[in-house]
Amino acid sequence: MTGYTTEELSRMTLEKWFDQEDIIKVNAAVDDIFKKGYGEVEAQLILKNGEKMMIRSSGVPLILDGKKHFAGIGLDITEQKRIQEELLESQSILKAAVENSQAGIAIADAPDGKLRYVNKAGLLIRDKSEEEIIKNIDIHNYVDSWRILHFDGTPYSTDEVPLARAILYGETCSKEFIIRRDDFEDRYVIANAAPIMDSDDNIKAGIVVFLDITERKKTEVQLQQNMDDLLETQRIAHLGTWRVNLVTNQVVWSEELYRMYGFDPTLPPPPYKDHMKLFTPESWNKLSTSLDKIRTFGIPYELELETVTKDGLNGWMWARGEAVKDSDGNIIGLWGAAQDITERKKVERKLLFLSYHDHLTGLHNRRFFEQELIRLDAKQNLPLSIIMCDVNGLKLVNDSFGHDSGDELLKNTAEIIKEVSREDDIIARIGGDEFVVVLPNTTADETVQIANHIKELAFETKVANIELSISYGYATKTDDKQSIIEIIANAENHMYRHKLYERSSMRSNTIDLIMKALFEKSNREAMHSNRVSNICQAIAIKMNFSKDAVNQIEIAGLIHDIGKIGVDEKILNKPGRLDMDERREVERHPEIGWRLLSSTNDFSELAQVVLNHHEKWDGSGYPNGLKEEAIPLEARIISIADAYDAMTSDRSYRKEMTKEEAIKELIRGSETQFDPNIVDVFLNQVLPDNSDFRG
Repeated sequence: MTGYTTEELSRMTLEKWFDQEDIIKVNAAVDDIFKKGYGEVEAQLILKNGEKMMIRSSGVPLILDGKKHFAGIGLDITEQKRIQEELLESQSILKAAVENSQAGIAIADAPDGKLRYVNKAGLLIRDKSEEEIIKNIDIHNYVDSWRILHFDGTPYSTDEVPLARAILYGETCSKEFIIRRDDFEDRYVIANAAPIMDSDDNIKAGIVVFLDITERKKTEVQLQQNMDDLLETQRIAHLGTWRVNLVTNQVVWSEELYRMYGFDPTLPPPPYKDHMKLFTPESWNKLSTSLDKIRTFGIPYELELETVTKDGLNGWMWARGEAVKDSDGNIIGLWGAAQDITERKKVERKLLFLSYHDHLTGLHNRRFFEQELIRLDAKQNLPLSIIMCDVNGLKLVNDSFGHDSGDELLKNTAEIIKEVSREDDIIARIGGDEFVVVLPNTTADETVQIANHIKELAFETKVANIELSISYGYATKTDDKQSIIEIIANAENHMYRHKLYERSSMRSNTIDLIMKALFEKSNREAMHSNRVSNICQAIAIKMNFSKDAVNQIEIAGLIHDIGKIGVDEKILNKPGRLDMDERREVERHPEIGWRLLSSTNDFSELAQVVLNHHEKWDGSGYPNGLKEEAIPLEARIISIADAYDAMTSDRSYRKEMTKEEAIKELIRGSETQFDPNIVDVFLNQVLPDNSDFRG
């Protein structure tokens, strides 16, 4: 062992065999031999060649010839010691790795599942101390203690937990689950478990390694949300994307692009060679030219293209394409975006149409007329004629029968002019009731024939029982030195002369038609107007009015409620009392009547009478709150006649008053509602001679 001979050893002391550090331990072991009867030491023995050998020595006391000796045995443990140190080092490394691992590690005994060990990462995931985790936790309460949940929030069963399966069934398994902390924070975990077996393949324990993947899971969820948001954004914006591999000609579409064309997104998109079928020929030519440029030179494009869906429907698409290059700058593919702009193009077309057309009649508007006039004002279009047309009585129809009837009047006028005009003529509505026709290469005689034809067709057309009346004027440019502006002015002047001649009789006829229409709406109004007219005539005679004045008041009494043509028929014939809104509607009728009558010379003098027939002597009436002599005399007479007939007539909400009751009411209203002088004339002069004046 030592390399020394027996001779050499017989002359050596212990100090020669051990170095200074170990000799102290050796001497202590020798003392133990003599004091305790046994001594033992591990030390490095210095060999003859200078190397050292780790030995374990033990000795006992020995008495020879009366002298103290000790005898000992030395065992070479150098290799054993090296293996022990390596094992300790390995254990230390393993412990450091386990303790400082980012993965949680837990070991549980079999078969009860009692936790033996949990590392720092495992404690951190659960946010518990080692004592809290290991104490009283076994295979029966893993799920409750660790709060293990599926990703959808439902609890795990014990049989699903990886560590339990490793201990119970000896399985190696992997699972993903949630660990919910006491503060209800969820940690996403992926766990791998395996059994620990003894030499007889019996399950001694189980080990589980679980990794906290919460941040990864959040990132995955966010990425999925971003993808969902992107797809939803594409859907809302009708924006699809596409890619083409120029090496394989493989085409990839986004889901929205499938939707735009009506294809099934579970199937591959049409091959590139069939893409021409997805566009109109004109649009495909534009697109294919741009694709050639981008393939060759990498020049991006941006186009608006007319598309054709799978079902053959036409639409519009905004498309942008760019080149995809490799690291060497070679073009290897194309990609781009496409947006469905069909609705936008419809709106654009509609706006373009509206910018040059009248929305009501569909004819061209003043803007288009002025632009076309510049274009047509050329020598090759001579003679160039202009017809100006004006619809008579439009305001009267609007005020009496409503704007729907007025609109119908204008639309009928437009249809008549279109019917008479030729293909190359320009027709435009240039004002509320004004139309113009531009006739290239048309003489004055031909223009008169066209204008007269328009007027003849108008006479055959009725709106709300009113004949359509159109005044026209015309002028013709025969010399290119003439100003087109002067020609238009001449046509307008000609039209206005006709209009002045025709307007008065037309409006008078319209007033008659309005009264007829009112009486058709309500038979009660017809009878009431006639009785009021008779009472007004009788009062005027007693007040010594002239014959013309008597006729005027008689007519005023007949038409005093003409404004009710603008009141809903349901309100006029309502069987009960009117509510507040309905009463306000009825109280508009004096103003409506004034607007209707003031527009015609024949009735303009009566307009103020009709406007004020609901004013009161004390100023509390409507619409203007006039009082006493400020109220026209005729209006004061109508006020009394109107009230007396209303009181002595049956109403749906009350029975008629007797003559005596009505007289009392008139007396009571004298000097407040009614002119007292006229009340006196009516009661003391008119009624005694007209006993039939009651409803």
